[in-house]
Amino acid sequence: MTTLMTAVLPSGSATPVPPSADPSCESSVGLPCGLTDADVARITAAISAARTESTRTVYGHAWRGWQRWCDSRGIAALPGDPLALCLPE
Repeated sequence: MTTLMTAVLPSGSATPVPPSADPSCESSVGLPCGLTDADVARITAAISAARTESTRTVYGHAWRGWQRWCDSRGIAALPGDPLALCLPE
């Protein structure tokens, strides 16, 4: 389970959690409420299989560079402003 997914899912939950009982449903991380551990495992496997480890490493490096560039200029990294996306060198 990824950090992103653990942030919105209660630990050890194997059954869907009703939105009213889960305060993380209001989270902005983009995962719907009510996912089971099995759902999360299938999603994680699909995401992992979609890119090789070397590609994920390169993406991570590019993301960290983007974050540093944005931080140095006081710009939010997400959502990416279209004008800011055109500026990095």
